[in-house]
Amino acid sequence: MTNMNRRSVLSIAPLLAIAATVPGLAGCPGQTPAMILSDAEMGVADAQIAIATINTGVEAYFAVKPNPALETQIENAVTDTQAALRLATTALGGATSITDGNVQAALTAFGNAYAALMALVSQIGIQTAPASIGKANRGPNGVLYVPAPRLLSAIKTAVATPPVGAAPAAK
Repeated sequence: MTNMNRRSVLSIAPLLAIAATVPGLAGCPGQTPAMILSDAEMGVADAQIAIATINTGVEAYFAVKPNPALETQIENAVTDTQAALRLATTALGGATSITDGNVQAALTAFGNAYAALMALVSQIGIQTAPASIGKANRGPNGVLYVPAPRLLSAIKTAVATPPVGAAPAAK
C-alpha cells in the first residue's frame, strides 16, 4: 500500500485549519441546506485523515502479520473509498445545497465504501472509535480506534433530506 505523500498532506492542510474551527457538523436544528453543505465540505478533511490513519494501521499490521489475500482486499477497499471521497468532494464543490441529488448520491457512495472498508479492517483490529474518543488511538488488546469522519453526519442529513426536484413521498 502506498503511504500518503507529502503533497497530499499539504493539499489538505488548509481544510484541516478550517475544520478545526467548526464545533459540529450537519444536522443541527435551524441549519439551512446551504449551511449543511458547507459543513459537509469541511468534513472531507476528517474523511481524508480517517482513511490515512486506517492506511497506516493496515500497513503496520501486515508488516508484522502478512496475509496477501486480505491485504489485497483491504487495499482495494481503500482505493474504492478514496475514489468515492474524490467524487463526493467534486459533487460538494459544484453544489449549492445538500439537497442536490448529485451530492446525495456521492455522499451515499462514500458512506457505503467507508462502511465496506471498516468491515474489512475490523478483521485486523481497526474499529470506529466510540463517541468519547476524539482522536485515533490504540485501545485495549491493540485495537486501533479511528474516529468516524464528520462527513458521515452529513450523509445522514443528506439522505434524510429529499433531493431538489424530487416528487413528494406518497402517503
